[in-house]
Amino acid sequence: MKSTLAQVVGAVAAIVVALLLHGFYVDYATDAKAYLLSWPASAKQRESLVDRIAQTKVTPEKIGQVQSNAGYSREMAHIAKYCEPTQRSRDALDFSRDPNDKDYFRCSKPFVPSKVAWKRYVTPGVTIAQAKEAAAAEVSARNITFGMVPAMGNDGMRPSATAHAKSFWLGVILPFSLFAFALLLLGTAFFRHRPAPANGERPVLRSEFPPMEEKTMDETTPIAKPSNTVVVDLIKQEFGADFPVSSGTGKQEDPFFITATSDYVSVEYALARHVFTTLGEEYNLSTQNIVRRDGRMIDELVFDAKKAGEADWKGIRRFYFDITAGFTAGRQPPA
Repeated sequence: MKSTLAQVVGAVAAIVVALLLHGFYVDYATDAKAYLLSWPASAKQRESLVDRIAQTKVTPEKIGQVQSNAGYSREMAHIAKYCEPTQRSRDALDFSRDPNDKDYFRCSKPFVPSKVAWKRYVTPGVTIAQAKEAAAAEVSARNITFGMVPAMGNDGMRPSATAHAKSFWLGVILPFSLFAFALLLLGTAFFRHRPAPANGERPVLRSEFPPMEEKTMDETTPIAKPSNTVVVDLIKQEFGADFPVSSGTGKQEDPFFITATSDYVSVEYALARHVFTTLGEEYNLSTQNIVRRDGRMIDELVFDAKKAGEADWKGIRRFYFDITAGFTAGRQPPA
């Protein structure tokens, strides 16, 4: 329990540190100058970029006026040649052309300025709708990307190579590694302490049969005729035609029928080993029990089993062998 709690705490700490590092060193931006990682921008991100560009294109309507009197240029040449700026006085020349900007001159050669004529002009503004249309056309013509950028230097300026490398390693690689480490810790804690099945037993890899009841045995009962030869035919293809098994599937209702009258235990283990190898499973003998059933001697072998490479023994397999021939021969007195 303590080990599991430590793993969970470690995973949470790794995630928090990863988020802090990522948030400090990395920002997200659309159409940036320098990316750490990038991918095509979504429709929503492109729309946001259009709005941002459009704000820079909006301008109000501009209304102004310019002088249109024909002698203006000639008068300005006269002032430049014969006049000097001065303060307002009785003998000063008022050459003001803008009501808000008064100009007074003292001239060595006097002249009478012509009457000012003003011409009004209007510069059309750019509305938000027009700005968005122009921005949308600009964005549609470009390959817009979105992604991670260095948090430092993300002010429109391209970050330095050092800032870029630091943001990449400390803001992307290290946080992602910490996330992977946290997932590993959480996965290990979860699988190590999975709840046991409701019946309190380990799950069986295939089908497990109920326990066999003991019955009395008549040692003089003749050997029954084999009932199944299909599986045995496959076994003999592997071990040879003289392998001492005549029938059976190894199940409770149809045990392997061993005809050997001596060393039948090695035949049992050879059959079990062949089945586990075929299924790609590892095995370990758990219990062995001999029972009597309908005058036959049945040897039950129970193995812990697991898929090759797994850490925990996740199931059991039961094998049943009819060893009447060997068991009876072993109890006969020598001739």
